[in-house]
Amino acid sequence: QCENQNENFWRAKTQEQGCRGDCERGEVIYKKPTSINIMRLELSAGGVVYNPALKKILLIKDFADKWALPKGWIEKGETAEQAAVREVQEETGVKNLKILAPLGEVEYFYTATHDRDYGLKKGERVHKKVIFFLMETADEKLVPQWEIKGAEWVELDKAEEISSYENMRKIVGKAVGI
Repeated sequence: QCENQNENFWRAKTQEQGCRGDCERGEVIYKKPTSINIMRLELSAGGVVYNPALKKILLIKDFADKWALPKGWIEKGETAEQAAVREVQEETGVKNLKILAPLGEVEYFYTATHDRDYGLKKGERVHKKVIFFLMETADEKLVPQWEIKGAEWVELDKAEEISSYENMRKIVGKAVGI
């Protein structure tokens, strides 16, 4: 039934444009698209991790060699909060995380630079949404995983400034203001 409704839509559009789809002139003024580009949506969660003893915030050096916040995919059956804690632990080795407050969402678009093991193909466009939380820990030891190039505790007054991404600078700024 959906296919018939689609066909009827395109037939009606063609007629609106002055051609009945089988014009004597051999032209179709309104053409049905032959393909639709579908953009992948990725949902992720992450955190601004504060260590009160150090008075510092945790930043990571991402695969592009830029300072960012730890984040990652929300897996099936997980809440955003659970995913944020898991991803911070996996990426940086920091444990004993406590969520203090939600910080908001950032959204951005990117084009995959290479094929990924989860099915993303090089050149594919992605719409990414990331939910961030303010977290606290007393842990100091950092053990960065293979997906990132490094992790570092950064002074509060420098964290926003050295964050490489504008949308994440706003999240860091909001966290510092709390």
